[in-house]
Amino acid sequence: MAKRVAWWLAWFALLFWLWLAFVGEWDLTEWVAAALAATVAGSAAVVVREQGELRARFRLRWLREAARVPLQIAVDFWLLVRALPARDEGLFHARPTGARGQGAEAAARRAFVTVAATYSPNAYVVDADPETGEVLLHDLVSHRDSEEPA
Repeated sequence: MAKRVAWWLAWFALLFWLWLAFVGEWDLTEWVAAALAATVAGSAAVVVREQGELRARFRLRWLREAARVPLQIAVDFWLLVRALPARDEGLFHARPTGARGQGAEAAARRAFVTVAATYSPNAYVVDADPETGEVLLHDLVSHRDSEEPA
């Protein structure tokens, strides 16, 4: 029981402050909303964890691949500003990630690539295929560096 409470408190604290960081408001309404959302989401996370449904094995070495993401956000912003008058529809690209199958490491890899590659304002992941190990990305301006680490 103590372990369950500890996990719930950890999720609650993380999600409460994450809500406030995303919203950017520090008034009573947002504090209440953050507490309610963190309560529901923290409870769901504990239930899912206890059922053994969280099968992901994250590798710290993947963070090296995402080291350029913050700089790429700035580069992509300027790519989009220059391309804005043209109003092109963009392009779809399939990129291999090597994350095939349903295993814990493959699932974590797909999640990591999806999040890290979507931070760019120019490219975002549309789908991750566990059978082929590829992700489908949409680029507003075709620029391979925007898709990293995919």
